[in-house]
Amino acid sequence: MDIEGYTLSSDNQSVVLSLDVYPECDTLACTIERDANPPAHNGQVYDSLMVRHWDHWNDDKVRHLFSAKLADKVITDVKDITPQWQTDVPAKPFSGMEEVAISPDGTKVVFSAKVKAPDNAWSTNFDLFEVAIEGGSIRNLTEANKAWDAAPQFLR
Repeated sequence: MDIEGYTLSSDNQSVVLSLDVYPECDTLACTIERDANPPAHNGQVYDSLMVRHWDHWNDDKVRHLFSAKLADKVITDVKDITPQWQTDVPAKPFSGMEEVAISPDGTKVVFSAKVKAPDNAWSTNFDLFEVAIEGGSIRNLTEANKAWDAAPQFLR
């Protein structure tokens, strides 16, 4: 699988990765298997906007964040820390790893993303979300602000 981006914790012991996965897959192996055996058809049904974002058509995949511990500079296991993140507007809600920050103590991840809403095609409302680096519930930190919240950073 392609790694869309990554960021290291300040102690270089953990990494957060951005990967495109099928939302119904519980494992990376499931996504790899589906990619290796594509369906015979190439039709796509869209039931909400946006079907295209800038220069690409949205497909069945969604972008999730995964965390991993580094052991001797090798990733040994990855955990999906946004497994219920089913937003599809756009399906790739993170524009890049500049939208992801790991807390200085390495326990939390904050990311900027757009949530599914009827007005997503003409809204610029992105929010900042917080999740434990080990996964768990995702908390919207800027729900009250209906403008663009982006590029999270922690003060050191």
